[in-house]
Amino acid sequence: MDIDEKSLQALGPWPWPRERLGALSRRLDDLGVGLKLFDVVLPNDKPGDVQAAPALSQSRVPTVLGELFSLDPANPLLQSGQLAGALANPACPAVAARAYGYLANAPTLGIQHAGHLTPRVDPDGIVRRVPALICYHGATYPALVLAGLLQASAADNLVGVTPGSSWLDPQWHLRLAGLDIPLDAQGNLRLSFQLPHQAYRAVSALDILQGRVTPEGFKGAWVLVGSTAFGVGDAVSTPRGGTESGLFLHAELLSSLLDDRVPYTPRLALLWPWWSAALGGAGLLLLARRRASVLTLALVTLTGMGGLYALHALLLLRAHVWLGWLTPGLFVGVAAALLASLEYARTRWERERVYQNLSSYLPQAVAARVAFQSRSSRVEAEHRDVTVLFADLRNFSAFCKARPAQESATVLHVFFTTVAEVVAAHGGVVEHLVGDGIMAVWNGAVPCSEPEEKALAAARDLWVRAVAALPALERFGLEPLDLGIGVESGVALVGTFGPAGRRTHTVMGEPVSVASRLQAMTADLASPVLVGEACARRVQAGLQDLGPFLLEGMTQERHVYALAVPLDDAGRAPLLHGLRLVNTQVA
Repeated sequence: MDIDEKSLQALGPWPWPRERLGALSRRLDDLGVGLKLFDVVLPNDKPGDVQAAPALSQSRVPTVLGELFSLDPANPLLQSGQLAGALANPACPAVAARAYGYLANAPTLGIQHAGHLTPRVDPDGIVRRVPALICYHGATYPALVLAGLLQASAADNLVGVTPGSSWLDPQWHLRLAGLDIPLDAQGNLRLSFQLPHQAYRAVSALDILQGRVTPEGFKGAWVLVGSTAFGVGDAVSTPRGGTESGLFLHAELLSSLLDDRVPYTPRLALLWPWWSAALGGAGLLLLARRRASVLTLALVTLTGMGGLYALHALLLLRAHVWLGWLTPGLFVGVAAALLASLEYARTRWERERVYQNLSSYLPQAVAARVAFQSRSSRVEAEHRDVTVLFADLRNFSAFCKARPAQESATVLHVFFTTVAEVVAAHGGVVEHLVGDGIMAVWNGAVPCSEPEEKALAAARDLWVRAVAALPALERFGLEPLDLGIGVESGVALVGTFGPAGRRTHTVMGEPVSVASRLQAMTADLASPVLVGEACARRVQAGLQDLGPFLLEGMTQERHVYALAVPLDDAGRAPLLHGLRLVNTQVA
C-alpha cells in the first residue's frame, strides 16, 4: 500500500496524524489481509497515539512497525522511543551487526512487534545489502521482513545461525520460520533487484481510506505500507540507477525470501577473484609474449571483462549465486593497460629504431613517412624547383683493384662521411650513395631557401675537405684520387614510386641529368666544380663562363660555368695531409 502523491495532496502532507494511520490499519484488517508491515517509524508521543495504539499494537492481524539503528559508532542516533521485537535468543549471534543508537516508536503506542529498517550503505553510496540481525545491548532485532515472517508463521521467536559446511554453501545459514536463508560473511541479506516495480501491486492509501477498493485481492495478502511520494525523504540509491523508495527494498527482499532466490556468495567464491584474475593475467602474458598488438590486447580485455560479467549475470539469474565480476575485471583491465603500455613503448621504440636505420639510407623526411605510415602503392610525387649536386671520386676503381678491400672501404667511408656532414651543414639532403659517387639535393624532400647559393657553398666546402682527406698514392705507383662535382638547378619530379612491396624515393628531371653530365666533364675541362646554365643565371658571383657545350644525350648546347675553388701549386686543395689508412701495409 502506497502513501503516494495523490494521498498527500488529498489528505495533507507527511507526517500524518497518528489516528489516520490507525484508521488505515483498521481498514486493512477489514479487507482481510494476512500481514501488515509498516515501513514507518513513529517516534515521540503525539496526539492521536491513544486512538491509533489498538490498531497498531493490538490488531487481530499481525502488524509489524519499523525502527532504525545506527551502525556507525561515530554517528550514533539518539536513543529515542521504545525498542520492540527483540528475539528470544539469549545472546546476539556472531554475525549480528552492532548498533550504537536507535530511533524507535513512541512508548504510548505500545508497539509489540517491530523490525529494523536499517540498510547497509556501500562506500559508493548504493544499497545492495541489509543486515539480517542487529545487536543492541545484548538483544537481537531482526529486519522488518524477517520479523514479519516470524509473525505470519507464528513460529518461535528464535533464530539459528550456523556457518556453511561445504564449498558451495553460503558463509552463514539463517534458520527462521522454517526457512534456510543465506547470509554473507558480515551477516547481510543481499538484495535481488530482479523484479521490476511493475511486478508489485501498488494501491493508493487514499483509495484504501475512502473505501474505493474491494476485499478481492486482499484476502490473506501480505501488505507493505510505505511511501513513494517525492519529498517524504525515504529514498535510497540502488544498482538500478537513480534513487528508489525504501518501500521497494523491503518488497524486493520479501519476494526473494518467499521465492527462495536470495542471492548469496558460496564459500568457494572467496578464491574466485584470484582464479579469474590469474587466468586472465596468464592469457594476457601469453598474448604479450607472442607480441600481440595493443588493439588485440584491448579487444581480448574487453571480451574477457564481458565474459566475467556474463558469467556473473548467468549464475545470479539462474542459480542466485553472487560471484562478483568487478574486482577480477578491474585486475584484468589494469594488467592489460600495463601490458598494452609496455607493448606500445616497445613498438614505439622499434619504430624509432627503424626510423633511425631508415634515415641512414633515405632522407629523414622520407624515412619518417616510411617508418610511421602504413604501406602503400600510391604514387607520391610533386614538381619542385631544386638544385642538384653530383660528386664522384675519380680513379677510385683503379685504387680498389690495387689495394686491399679494407683500405678501399675506409677511403669510401671517410668520403661519404665528409660529404654527408658538408651537405647537411649547408641545408641539403643526400639522396643517393651509389658506388663512389653521391647525389645531393636542395629544396627536394626538405624545403629550403636559396638552394643555389647553399649548393655552391657546399660544393666549394666539399672540394676543400674531401680532397684534403684523400690518401697520397704516389708511392704506390697509382694515379691520385680526385673529386669532380657538377651542380645544376631546375624543376624536377620529387617523390616515391613503386609497388607497396618495393618502393624507391628519387629525384628525376633535367637538372639531375645535367648535373651528372657536368660532373663527368670535370676531368676533361680541368675544373673540379662545374655549374649548369640555369644555376649560373641565379648566382653570378664566383663563376667563370667556359662557353657552350653539347652535353651527352642533350639536343641543345648549354653554357658551362666553373666555380672558383682554392688550389695549391699542384692544382689540388690546400692543407693536403692525406688519409692515414688503417691497413698496416700502407702505414
